Amino acid sequence: MGLVWRGGRLRRVLLPSGRGQLQREARRLRLPLAQGARSELAQGCLRYFGGERVALRASLEFPPVSGFRRRVWEATAHVPYGQVVTYGDVAARAGRPGGARAVGQAMAHNPLPLVVPCHRVVSANGGLGGFSAPGGVELKRRLLALEGVTVDG
Repeated sequence: MGLVWRGGRLRRVLLPSGRGQLQREARRLRLPLAQGARSELAQGCLRYFGGERVALRASLEFPPVSGFRRRVWEATAHVPYGQVVTYGDVAARAGRPGGARAVGQAMAHNPLPLVVPCHRVVSANGGLGGFSAPGGVELKRRLLALEGVTVDG
């Protein structure tokens, strides 16, 4: 996986995928590729994937987006480890009750997965909903399972 920093603020999280994919993404973003878990957050991610209950926190730098999308990401950043909320819950927290579909769109463009844990946002009908990261819904299911959460669908 990869973490992209600027000025001490986290700008992007690239979820686990093939090494070639990470290298291509680093070239596309014109970033140097450094190996090893050099930050406290990187160490936390390793512990998280090792099954440890970890709060992944960092100073965040969101890209320029609408106020609603930013509020969605900020609300999602506060969903605790091992818990899920619905797209509708997040919409209400972001000031747009009934905006569940718009929350789904915001989640699809989340630049900071795991730290802004969009995998913890699920459908009101008990299903997983979508997940745009490499690995799709199956990765979402595995991330939730790491946290002890089982979701139908």
